Amino acid sequence: MFRTVATRMRTFICIDAIDECAPEHRVVVLDSLGQIPQGSPNTRVFMTGRPHVRSEIEERLGGPEIFISVEPKREDVLSYLLERLRKDTTPRIMNSKLEVDIMKVILEMSSETYVGEGQWPSYPKTGSDRFFKYRFLLVSLHIDGVLREVTISRRAARLMSMNKGQGLGGAYDATLERIRSQGCEKVELALATLMWVCHSERPLRPDELCHALGVEIGSTDFDPGQIPLIDTLLCCCQGLIMVDKEASTVRLIHHTLQEYLSTLPDLFTKVHSTIAETCLTYLNSQRVKKLPPHPLPNDQSMPFLKYSSRYWGTHAKRELSDHIMSLSLELLSSYETHISAISLLRQSPVGRDFDDCSGSVDGASLFSGLLCIFLRDRCTSDYVNG
Repeated sequence: MFRTVATRMRTFICIDAIDECAPEHRVVVLDSLGQIPQGSPNTRVFMTGRPHVRSEIEERLGGPEIFISVEPKREDVLSYLLERLRKDTTPRIMNSKLEVDIMKVILEMSSETYVGEGQWPSYPKTGSDRFFKYRFLLVSLHIDGVLREVTISRRAARLMSMNKGQGLGGAYDATLERIRSQGCEKVELALATLMWVCHSERPLRPDELCHALGVEIGSTDFDPGQIPLIDTLLCCCQGLIMVDKEASTVRLIHHTLQEYLSTLPDLFTKVHSTIAETCLTYLNSQRVKKLPPHPLPNDQSMPFLKYSSRYWGTHAKRELSDHIMSLSLELLSSYETHISAISLLRQSPVGRDFDDCSGSVDGASLFSGLLCIFLRDRCTSDYVNG
């Protein structure tokens, strides 16, 4: 019916926040939108959404699309805050000092990085445009929280609590509820993703994270078919994580989220033992065991090798289990010719000076004793000595 009407006039369909649509419904919506232009070439579709749905839109709609990345600049955020303050329904509980503090604190809290200085008429200096990426959602939540208070002192106190990461609990609570309302497997995947992002020893690249989540603890081999897509992780986490394109790593959407999640001790269970068991299961898998120690595979083929080789002992030392003991004994029993020994050596400052050892397995044997001592110190000496 719409196609029939649209053939007679130029028509624009505008859909905001397509990523907020439930995945099973979004498929239907996108398929329907893809059919409309076929019968009404004068119809144009405009959509907004988070970046992780782009590949789905391309697949479902097909044809030429134009994608524009929209990132508000500091002038946009400043204009928004000034307008919200102008429309304050209780202006008598606002003063000039509090207004300046609101502009300074919310601008800084809602930015991603702080580098350099820019000029602000009447307001404190902040970072330069090139290094700032503001998020209107955070800005909106912050200013809403302040303006809801009923006295100047309470507004100031709310602002300071936000600056300490205590002001977005309600918004994060709501997002976690949305995560838990998904299917069981998506909930497990989302929580596992958040656990790795929060507790890994260093930021993980998307391919490292996906491989880590593809490991099935207890399995004797690694199945590449179990590796989830990064788009799936972004969707399951409902916007709480993002891919930092500049650093090529996955991280939480804001530093206050890390602080919020730390207040939920029951959200993740046995974090470090789970990570250690995952690393060791990966290293003990037949797929990894069959790899010759020379040359090392590139990061694209086995992206989780470096992290698991270097940090399994760090996590095991923090939370040891019987399963970890069994898995680490299995690894160390064949350590002289295991590829993780060379990987660990190459990641150490000393190992980079021994490229001449990379051509033979003897190089691994040469350093196996030193590496076992290193691992002993990172795990439990009584166990490794045994």
